[in-house]
Amino acid sequence: MAIFEGKEYIKIDLPSDGSTFSDAENAAINLGGHSVSINTGEEHQFIIDNFAIYDKHIWTGANDIQIEGDWQWTDGSSTGLLSDLKSGELWPTHALIRFK
Repeated sequence: MAIFEGKEYIKIDLPSDGSTFSDAENAAINLGGHSVSINTGEEHQFIIDNFAIYDKHIWTGANDIQIEGDWQWTDGSSTGLLSDLKSGELWPTHALIRFK
């Protein structure tokens, strides 16, 4: 667990046999949180420093479930930073959760 701007973040393990974005988000909700939305460069660096050191591939709240190629955060926050983040067809085995 790590804390950034008063909010708790944890990384959870998911099954390694092809977990999906929905699996990660549902696991987050079951724990009382949501998949993380990255809203600032500082938050992005915090996540890299505290979580990406363990595994480069973690699920976040970025998704294009509604419209292919139209990326959104699960919490509806601004997607401005998404253009700066790299995305790809990855099969992460961890999810990152932020608690409000």
